[in-house]
Amino acid sequence: PPYIDDRQDPWGIADRVAWGEQLVEKDIVATPFLSELLAILESIQSPSERCQIIHGDLTGNMLFHSGKSPAVIDISPYWRPRSFATAIVIVDAMACENVPLEWERGHLVTDTQREVFTRALIFHIVS
Repeated sequence: PPYIDDRQDPWGIADRVAWGEQLVEKDIVATPFLSELLAILESIQSPSERCQIIHGDLTGNMLFHSGKSPAVIDISPYWRPRSFATAIVIVDAMACENVPLEWERGHLVTDTQREVFTRALIFHIVS
């Protein structure tokens, strides 16, 4: 949808970079590991999973209370495969919640999981 595709905020730009829809600025390419991650994307295909509205910043945007259903706040809409939202949560957990980096080795077993994880890493670095 245009209201998502046309965003010029850092997260909208990072999203398009992660999906190969926008080139990354030269000063950002120098960020450690980013050029290697972008090179990986050249050798993999996009997931066949259909796109839908996803929450692109779920980590830290859920409220929990005993006896109540969780509440999702601060919606950050993206038009991407559902698996990308999961990958963003995993990357955020590793970067901000002290989940060990080794966790991904035993949990990302399919090509699609590794591909969206790579895109989520790029999204996190660029944003």
